[in-house]
Amino acid sequence: MKNIYLMLLTVCVAISSISCDSDDDNGNTSDDNYLMIDGVNYELESGVIYDYGVSYEGGSYNFDIILTDTDVVTSEDGVQTPEDTVFNTVYFELWSDNADDLSTGTYSYEGTADSDAFTYTNGEIEINYNIENGDADSYHEIISGDVVISENGSTYEISFEGTTEDGSEVSLFYRGSLITN
Repeated sequence: MKNIYLMLLTVCVAISSISCDSDDDNGNTSDDNYLMIDGVNYELESGVIYDYGVSYEGGSYNFDIILTDTDVVTSEDGVQTPEDTVFNTVYFELWSDNADDLSTGTYSYEGTADSDAFTYTNGEIEINYNIENGDADSYHEIISGDVVISENGSTYEISFEGTTEDGSEVSLFYRGSLITN
């Protein structure tokens, strides 16, 4: 399952990002975007947001965010793909109270299928994910912490501090646009 989201990233970016070109910086407005796990820092370059709609329980709305340390580029055949074949990524499955947009606020880890508004039920990090073979050097499931989302026009600001299942400390900061799927 951990690689499903990254494969979806590739397919959805290819389908939904036709307007980007190879010199597009995805609206990234900060050189300080980072993912840090156990003291090792990775720069974040771009992000994608998926709108999956209402939850099965009917009270919240599913939005997924994927942040990565590579830009998204257009191939010669017009397909949008991650610029690098090996990259680092972080994923969150968030539940909003707004059907039209991811609400600003603090999302706490829930870890169950209840999907209450302002929670996230899944968080994952993959280090050195290879898109060609679907493998990563390391995989980390996030099990605690808060995701803080703010938005100003098309610029999102996302921050996180928490831990993974193996006790690794994680923090991140991202300011920039998110490619909408």
